[in-house]
Amino acid sequence: EQWKKTPSGIRWLRVKDKLYPQDSIPPVGDATISYARLLELLAQRRVKRLTVLNEGRDAIVEVPVPNCANDFSYQEAIEGVSEREPEMIYCGEAPEWSMEKDRFYCPLPGDLWRDNKFLELCKENLPKRGEDGKIAKENRLVTDQCYLEIVVHQPDYYWMTTGRVFSISKPFGTLLVVQFLLTLWYRNKKRKEEEMRKQKDYFRKSLAKAFNVKGKGGEVKSTGVDFADVAGVDKIKP
Repeated sequence: EQWKKTPSGIRWLRVKDKLYPQDSIPPVGDATISYARLLELLAQRRVKRLTVLNEGRDAIVEVPVPNCANDFSYQEAIEGVSEREPEMIYCGEAPEWSMEKDRFYCPLPGDLWRDNKFLELCKENLPKRGEDGKIAKENRLVTDQCYLEIVVHQPDYYWMTTGRVFSISKPFGTLLVVQFLLTLWYRNKKRKEEEMRKQKDYFRKSLAKAFNVKGKGGEVKSTGVDFADVAGVDKIKP
């Protein structure tokens, strides 16, 4: 009775969960972030290393785990803020070997190096020092912040040259392939025509020519039997 009162959609979902229990497992993250999320992390100064690959199409983003990016042996409270507020305390950057980082894959837009916002955020994530050698006040770090390192992997020169040569020679290669196929077709056609012509010539010629011999005066159009050979024979008439 309770089964009949259950809506058909809910009943189907329950049956589906029993048939496909793996679909009821909640999905997990795939370590992929969007370009918008990358800009947000850059604005928060949370990116330690940005590795740009594939001619600027892809990137590996390294983000320090919370509370692993800073060296708290050096702390300085912001003016007007209590020292008990950890998020409002200037602190140093921990050595990278001691940072525990998460790595994310991020697909980049094609006009990455023309995005003024991206370039501006990258510039703001770099340490700026004044004439006294100290880092500028507006560029100091707080908790979970770090300075950015950009690593750009340029394509290999040989692969790049090969790609250019291939792109240039592609139309010429296509023409050569077409020419080769047409040549094969034409030669095959001519060979068949030549075979047909030989067959026609064979059936057209007289078989008696196979017995032609040289006659008087070097003639070849003779069967070797002259009128004098058959003269006087009644059954043979010219």
